[in-house]
Amino acid sequence: MKGQPLTQGAVYFYAPATGYSTGTELAADGTFELADPLPTGSYRVSILPPAPAENGPDTRPEPASVQIPKQYLSETSTPLEVMVKEGENSFPLAIE
Repeated sequence: MKGQPLTQGAVYFYAPATGYSTGTELAADGTFELADPLPTGSYRVSILPPAPAENGPDTRPEPASVQIPKQYLSETSTPLEVMVKEGENSFPLAIE
C-alpha cells in the first residue's frame, strides 16, 4: 500500500462469472498464499484490514491499525482484477 508491503489484513478473490470466492490472511512480509489453487478465470480482488482487537466485555474494540481505502474493501468497487491461468500464478497487488 502506497509503495510499502501491507503486513496486516486479508486478501479475497471473487470470480463474478462463477460466484467462486476465497481468501487468506496476509503474512508479516505482505505476501499471501492460498491453501488451494484458484480455478482459472478472471477475479476481482478485495483487501480487508485486520479485525479490531477485542479489549474486553465492557470496552469498545480498538480501531483497525491499517486504514484500507474504501474502494478496495468490496468486490463490487475494487479496481483490482487478476486473470488466473493454468500453472503457478503470482499477483503483485498495488493499492493507493
